[in-house]
Amino acid sequence: MALNVPKVIPKEAIDYISSKKLATSYNWSEIYAEEHASKFTVAKIMELDVLNSIHESVIDAVAEGQTFHTFKKEMLEKLGEDGWGNYAQKDEVTGEDLTRLSDKRLKKVYQVNKTQSYHTGSWHRFEANKATHPYLRYRLGPSLNHRPDHKSFENLVLPVDDPFWQTHMPMNGWGCKCWVQSLTRDKAEKAGISDSPNIEYHDWENKSTGRKHKVPKGISPGFEYNVGRHREHKALEMVTDKLSQVVTQNPKQANATMTALLGDTVQKAMIAKVIKDMVTDVADNKRAYGNTLAVGTINDEVVDKLTERGIAPHHSILAVSDKDILHGLRDDKKDKGINLPVEFWQQLPDKLQNPSAVLLQKKKAGSTKTAFDTLIFVYDDDDNSGKVIIKMDIQTQVKTGKKTREKVMLNRVTTGTKSTTEGVKALEDTELLYGKI
Repeated sequence: MALNVPKVIPKEAIDYISSKKLATSYNWSEIYAEEHASKFTVAKIMELDVLNSIHESVIDAVAEGQTFHTFKKEMLEKLGEDGWGNYAQKDEVTGEDLTRLSDKRLKKVYQVNKTQSYHTGSWHRFEANKATHPYLRYRLGPSLNHRPDHKSFENLVLPVDDPFWQTHMPMNGWGCKCWVQSLTRDKAEKAGISDSPNIEYHDWENKSTGRKHKVPKGISPGFEYNVGRHREHKALEMVTDKLSQVVTQNPKQANATMTALLGDTVQKAMIAKVIKDMVTDVADNKRAYGNTLAVGTINDEVVDKLTERGIAPHHSILAVSDKDILHGLRDDKKDKGINLPVEFWQQLPDKLQNPSAVLLQKKKAGSTKTAFDTLIFVYDDDDNSGKVIIKMDIQTQVKTGKKTREKVMLNRVTTGTKSTTEGVKALEDTELLYGKI
């Protein structure tokens, strides 16, 4: 059975494709997995005006339920027949000639974006109706030859909230026509409710970025996410590629945005997942990529006291880089028994919002330019007693593109170690701002 295109196109489907921001890329994999939920790209299209024309045509195709023939015809009118036939440019890095879009490539753009848009609308209905239809069943599409792994998912019946749907919600690969059926409890019980599968992962290296990803068995790399949850990717943008922009252009708005994200259950969970994945990647591969992510905020009580002392930070957002996490997990700390465990770093967003105490260690008068006012977040926990060091208003280079960086003022987590209460009390020139030791 094919994906049923509704007679009335769901508003969520149109919103999804319309909200995507243009992003040029040489390879589709340069913009990976969840990022495709918020960015529109066509491999080897480097001209924004051409990309914008294609995007507008895809929006029309989704909103009007157009066939591929109509989509292509209207897009040709936007680009012009000559522009379509003679479209050519060179890659600035390799010098390689980039040929025009072929029908095969254009059909892929049409199918993926249109199908993912409809799946977005489907997921919205699944969540809205789960009180009456709490289960979903995985179904195969009309293809003559089904992928063996996708066949193994056929007729799985699982609750809407089962973790399986976060990685296995169709599409699950190029050309995948699988779909998901919503079921009442009675129909689910008649069909047979499945046990939640044990998902097996394998490592896949993205040649475009050099990063390694854990991809579920049976899912094509880059498709291991639930496109219907694209609204959560506001958090991804905030903690990744928008970090430098928001804290430099409008610090007050950045504070408000990050506070709102942390106050929303879904967004907070997304941030936690992003940080956990980064820490796991660093711990497993023992390498950093120079990524810096927003991870939390300094609480209002601490900010007020810093303001009273005339050392209010530029903004209240807390950030961490994978280089600093690698430093915190280094072997010599482990050998000395002073390292905070990987699990602590994986839970960093929650940890930073819930310290036992916060101390201020002011930089000394006449100190060097490399000295900073420092916040010490203290944790009095049977398993993870220790401290996290945060340098305030430290100038950091943050990635703003594949080959570009921008200097930005951050309150950055620079290290963390195990420490006893006595060890914290023995720290020199500190002042208690929050909590108790």
